[in-house]
Amino acid sequence: AEQSYLRASAIDRPAHDTDDAGYAADLLNMAALSQETGGINDAYTNLGTARTILSKQVPADQATSAILAADLARLLKQEGRLLEAEPLYLKSLHLTALAFGSNHPDSISVLNDLAQLSLEKGDEVQALKYADKSFQLSRSAFSQSGPQYARATLSYASMLIRLNRVTQAR
Repeated sequence: AEQSYLRASAIDRPAHDTDDAGYAADLLNMAALSQETGGINDAYTNLGTARTILSKQVPADQATSAILAADLARLLKQEGRLLEAEPLYLKSLHLTALAFGSNHPDSISVLNDLAQLSLEKGDEVQALKYADKSFQLSRSAFSQSGPQYARATLSYASMLIRLNRVTQAR
């Protein structure tokens, strides 16, 4: 897979400016692949370059920038780089809300990611705030008989249990 991706990236790269979100997406994909295959140094190099590109993105492409910020934050979180991941999650949340609205599934997903990140950092108060907001948005965005609402309810209840709020989770 790595060789195929490198070839596709080499073909695709001339079509993009080196500050282009498409090029940053290629780098993030390559970083994820490097991470999975044990090429941590390559993953860090690609993550760093993608992060630099992302920091230069203009609001004209808010949706792509939001997705890239969330993807990069998730990769950093997987590496245990929680303090670096948090501002990217916040940037993604802001851009997703601008591009799609605050009750869009991507906004809700990023709020859930922020809740998990806050919990991993030991900030239970902030984790609960993000989880509460995510659940409230889910209640207004999804049909209460649909699978997205069911997943949101389960996620919220799991967070409450992790925070030792079993009664509230019920």
